[in-house]
Amino acid sequence: MRLALNAAFLARPLTGSGRYVHHLVLELGRLDPDLDLRCFGQAGSPPAGSLPTELGWRALGSPFVGGPLGRLGARAEDLSKVWFEQLALPLAARAERRELLHYPYFAAPLASAIPVAVTVHDLIPVIDSRYRTSALFRLYVALAVAGTRRARLILTDSVASRADVIGRLGVAEERVRVVYLAADERFAPTVDAAELAAFRARLGLPDKYLLYLGGHDYRKNVIGLLEAFALAWGQGLRLPLVVAGRLPKPGPLFPDLPGAVERLGLRGQVLFPGPGDDADTPRLYQAATAFVFPSTYEGFGLPPLEAMACGTPVVCSSASSLPEVVGDAAISFEPTDCLALATALLRVATDAELRADLRERGLARAAQFSWRKCAAETLAAYREVIPNSTRQGSCPAES
Repeated sequence: MRLALNAAFLARPLTGSGRYVHHLVLELGRLDPDLDLRCFGQAGSPPAGSLPTELGWRALGSPFVGGPLGRLGARAEDLSKVWFEQLALPLAARAERRELLHYPYFAAPLASAIPVAVTVHDLIPVIDSRYRTSALFRLYVALAVAGTRRARLILTDSVASRADVIGRLGVAEERVRVVYLAADERFAPTVDAAELAAFRARLGLPDKYLLYLGGHDYRKNVIGLLEAFALAWGQGLRLPLVVAGRLPKPGPLFPDLPGAVERLGLRGQVLFPGPGDDADTPRLYQAATAFVFPSTYEGFGLPPLEAMACGTPVVCSSASSLPEVVGDAAISFEPTDCLALATALLRVATDAELRADLRERGLARAAQFSWRKCAAETLAAYREVIPNSTRQGSCPAES
């Protein structure tokens, strides 16, 4: 198969889309050596990280960056992105006689001379108007919706997202496939207590703590977590809560979390360690007593899967796709039920036997997801929509 892949996110390896594309490229090459894969990106944004030396990479220029229209300033980057997605990439894929063009994020082109596949991780800007933050972004979302409706193949990360795509975009069920994501191999358990103690000391973390990691916008429901934590603290909880990551400036999409901590009287009980090194993320999970994820909407939900892969007990919202990720390996709660979350926090903090059971269940559950399986199912979906490919190759069985 002659496949063209929109690989622009290889230049942003720490994003969810960047990791998805990175693993897809690696595993597709391992699964089918005969796959003729060409990755396309924007000029000036080369791929980052370690990728196969034989990776076919082509950078496409834009008149909005370094060209005659580059004087548009801050808007030039946005316009260059749309130019790449809507015009330059479809034309380049056609010129190279590719058989399928895959956009691994919500940005399919309105027109393409060759069949298009698109991965829709979630429909947050379609479902929640707060995330359509400007007139230009609303236009961009409208383009993405129209392009996705025209795509031959739509991949989603969960059954919940598939239902959203079918219901919200009005596309035929047979065009939408579910392919689950996975946690990176670096997310694994450790029994090195000295190493974890050194890690906690370096970051100024307590010996035991509850952890939240995973974004701070309103749908993540961190305010709800703080309110439940305050209730649990009043009922005897004595484990601090660590809210990890860079705190954005409060605004239309982001609540004032430090302000909420002050309002709830939680100073000293809730810790904000600030932005950290991505390499420290597995240790952050491993060193935690338990991980809590109160989100109201997820297309998949990588953080609870990463936590389970690290052997950390998980308390997780039952919203949208999250039950598909955690199964019966977590304490689940309705994200709007403050008392249920407070009760779950108290249980996981005080019951060592429960934590041990959740650890074993979580490790078993996380082992059911892999990037190799993700790529194999993606490749099978490609072949369903391009059955007479010039290069069929072979797809080894999942191991």
